[in-house]
Amino acid sequence: MNEWSSFPPRQAKSCRLVATRWLARLAVAATTLPAMSDIGHAQTSVTLDATSGSSTIPANYTTSGGLTISLGFFGDYLIVGGGGAAGGTAAGGGGGGQVLSGSGVQITSATNTVVVGSGGAFVNNSGTGATGGSSSFLGTTAIGGGGGNGSTGTGGTSGSGFTGGSRSSVYNGGGGGQTARGGSGNSVVPIAGSGGSGFNSTITGSTLMYGFGGSGGGASSGASAQNGDGTITSPRANSGGGGRRISGTTPGNSGNGTGAAGVVILRYAGGDATGVTGGTAVTGTGSAAGFMLQQFMTTGTSTLRIDFNARLGATLTGTISGGSDGMTFNGPGRLTLAADNTYTGLTTISAGTLALSGAGSIGTGGLNLGTTGSPGVFDLSGLTAGSYSLPATGNLAGAGTLSGNGKTLGVLGSFTPGNSPGTVTLGSGFTLDLSGSGTSVFEITDPAYSAGTYDLVSGDGSVVFGGILNLAFSGGSYANGTDVLQIFANTGGRSGNFSAVNATGLAAGQSATFNPATGFITVVPEPSTCVPLLAGLACGGYSLFRRRRAR
Repeated sequence: MNEWSSFPPRQAKSCRLVATRWLARLAVAATTLPAMSDIGHAQTSVTLDATSGSSTIPANYTTSGGLTISLGFFGDYLIVGGGGAAGGTAAGGGGGGQVLSGSGVQITSATNTVVVGSGGAFVNNSGTGATGGSSSFLGTTAIGGGGGNGSTGTGGTSGSGFTGGSRSSVYNGGGGGQTARGGSGNSVVPIAGSGGSGFNSTITGSTLMYGFGGSGGGASSGASAQNGDGTITSPRANSGGGGRRISGTTPGNSGNGTGAAGVVILRYAGGDATGVTGGTAVTGTGSAAGFMLQQFMTTGTSTLRIDFNARLGATLTGTISGGSDGMTFNGPGRLTLAADNTYTGLTTISAGTLALSGAGSIGTGGLNLGTTGSPGVFDLSGLTAGSYSLPATGNLAGAGTLSGNGKTLGVLGSFTPGNSPGTVTLGSGFTLDLSGSGTSVFEITDPAYSAGTYDLVSGDGSVVFGGILNLAFSGGSYANGTDVLQIFANTGGRSGNFSAVNATGLAAGQSATFNPATGFITVVPEPSTCVPLLAGLACGGYSLFRRRRAR
């Protein structure tokens, strides 16, 4: 007796199906990153980490309900808010800016706003020091540190909420840090309060400390002040340190009271910054070797731009197998298939470039280049063989680009360019071979033949004609004449011919022909010229009838 036996047979089957689908989704959700552990597992959606621009993915996938593959840009980030300034003549230390970090975060926007908060400005009075500015990136904000109070000698609150220390006699409190409150002044020792401790990060490849609070100051010339790292230093001129980030054991801002500016750092895989602009690109060292650092340290607003098509690239050396639900490449960037894939469904390129290399292949279904709004690219330049054919049951459809200098794509099924309507562009040196195809269908939706209202083949490549050409007009009176519309405007050459040309949707009495040498179609005759001709014939016939009756 199993767990489904208490259900009626039909309900039990439905429950099994629902459970199976949810388990598949959970398996996918757990493997969104490089997915190396999913070999042989059924998938519905996979995002491959192609950040480095040259990733190799050996995993095998089995389609279940249709497999969608996307390429992602992932990185680690550090965001530090600006530090608060110290109070005035009786100086409480400024609070440290908040520190936020994240790892393995996918960046999905090509344009990203980066804000670096400024440090609070020190003003030598008895009031409260200026607050540090907040920093933000990827929708996440690190709050600036609060200013220290000069009247009471208390340290400012850190951006992460830790409070500052208090005053004891003339010895003032330090500002709160990222991980602890600031120290209080001690009139017995005597010293000013230390700044609250900060956050250790290895994002740059070595351990750096960020978000410490500034130390308090002494209200007498003989008092000792402390840096943000808690070490005692020589007396400073009656002012506490601003909240700030510090590197290693380098002293903090004790003495001048100004808060340190924030910082934003993005770390991503790869040895170069190709396709990534904004801030300053630095090659990672130490534990960050093999990574790039995109550093933003100038206060104010900047822009991080990622050219996904230039940056993202991955080669799938594993195989894709499975049923008739097919595979969709969702982009962005370039995915290369190096294996002989055996899935049987349609291959769709909704964005980006799908390429074949070596003896690589798509499944045994057809190919759709995508929509007019986001045309895909099918690139055969990496194939070992010079020609590649879709199977007789696989059609070529959609709007996009076919490329590969010296390569030929044979269509054995139907060729239906566009998406009501759209354009297929042939790259330089590429040949589209329709000689073995069944039919080629072109839509024409405007009697005036205005641009964008008909299916078109353009580009620098060549075409070999064959099969039947079906011209699907949308209805109406289309202008006639020689060479009224060029549907094959490719400049690389045209050869062969269609075995037949069929036209539907034209007005009564109209027909269409195709010139394989020029790629133009001709519609004849025009109804407006037929009407006078028929009227003239009718009048002539009536006159002849009257003459015969008179005789």
